Amino acid sequence: MSKFQWLLLSLVIGMTLLLTGCPDSYGTNITEKDYAYVINADGSGKQEIKWFGGYLKMSYAIFNRTGDRVFIQYSGETNRCGVMVDLQGNVIDWIVEDMLYIQPPARLGEAGDKLLVTSYIDRKLYTLDLGSYDMDQIIPDQTDGAEQYYPSSTNDGRKVVYYAVNSDSTSFLRVFNMEDQTVTNLLSNTQSEKYYYPIFSPDEEWIYFFMTGANPGLFKIRPDGSDWSQIIYYYADQPGIYTPDGNWVIFSNYGRIMKMNLVTEEFVDLGYGFKPSLSPDGNTIVYTDSGNIRIMDIDGDNVQLLAEGDRAWFSPVADKIVYIDYRND
Repeated sequence: MSKFQWLLLSLVIGMTLLLTGCPDSYGTNITEKDYAYVINADGSGKQEIKWFGGYLKMSYAIFNRTGDRVFIQYSGETNRCGVMVDLQGNVIDWIVEDMLYIQPPARLGEAGDKLLVTSYIDRKLYTLDLGSYDMDQIIPDQTDGAEQYYPSSTNDGRKVVYYAVNSDSTSFLRVFNMEDQTVTNLLSNTQSEKYYYPIFSPDEEWIYFFMTGANPGLFKIRPDGSDWSQIIYYYADQPGIYTPDGNWVIFSNYGRIMKMNLVTEEFVDLGYGFKPSLSPDGNTIVYTDSGNIRIMDIDGDNVQLLAEGDRAWFSPVADKIVYIDYRND
């Protein structure tokens, strides 16, 4: 290759990265690849939809509301990007604003097609529209400048509960009202406690959250800040998931898949596993287990190996699953 050809190739590559902002691979060892697949819940119809190599790592793969596209978030050494693909792996669009910080994914209400995300730049909450890819800040800047994480909304999207922390390390559990644009502090402390993964109960009578620190566990509190109490001592690795009837919440606790009855507060241990996702009809759980994707019935029976992989999510409308597999080729 001549020097001119090399310079021309470098210019093309540079312009491509400048225009897209989201390369498929980065770094010297691109044999280290993350793959995203779509598969039917019975294990058939496996379809590769995207891969990224080198230093680029997939974080989440989330179906859109209609279940015919998948939004994939991934990160490099200094930035985060997103790509929307169809179920055959065709790229629909790139999201290159470097403002994605989904941890973990949360939808704004039951209708529409928006995700609640934290900006990678200013650590404030935004909505990400999976149709237009517009991002809009939803909470006016607070006087304490607190960063905002782990958002979750009511079913109608009118209220958002989230964890906040300001520059002097004071932690807050807060609720934002989308209608009157007000922020309510439910809890605060200057110690090691942090209020992770808050979610509203289906009837909006309670907010459940996990607190870290000297006394970690699952807690509940009223949306007005009253009746705060601990339910169980433990630590979770993601927010809970409600069954469609609103009677149970499912989560993982130190490598065990658990479900809790919201009325009786009865706990059921469903077995070993991490990061559960629930089927739309509420009958099946997909989860990870030591590098494998497994499914089981809602009562913990009929456990089956689905594929090798590390994280999985059900489609909101169909019996399909998207999962990520971290591996070397």
